[in-house]
Amino acid sequence: MSKQAVLKRGTNGPAADRGFDTIVYLIASVIMILVLYPLLFVVSASFSDPAKVLGGEVWLLPKGFTVEAYTNILHNGKIWTGFANSILYTTVGTIINIVMTLLAAYPLSRPDLPLRKGLMLIVTLTMFF
Repeated sequence: MSKQAVLKRGTNGPAADRGFDTIVYLIASVIMILVLYPLLFVVSASFSDPAKVLGGEVWLLPKGFTVEAYTNILHNGKIWTGFANSILYTTVGTIINIVMTLLAAYPLSRPDLPLRKGLMLIVTLTMFF
């Protein structure tokens, strides 16, 4: 089959398929806008003058560009405490998770373990839900 035939066949589907694709793209676009706009607003508000944010003037782009919010956050000691806590919780949680996984995986790999099938079913089900 020639390259032109493949390209032409891919674009000329039944009208129902093209209509369905259009609806799917529209729904995906609406969801994308609903997810991305709040993120963009938060970033825009963080770089805007606080008075303009409170006045409702900021919609899409920053108004009265300033980095005052970031300066205040970085000079506050609580942000560094929170950052250290996040690193600590992540490190300790990961180590505990690895140890528990190793302790569960080795016995389940042994074919002579009593009740192995039932335990494997429980472990497998928890991965899906």
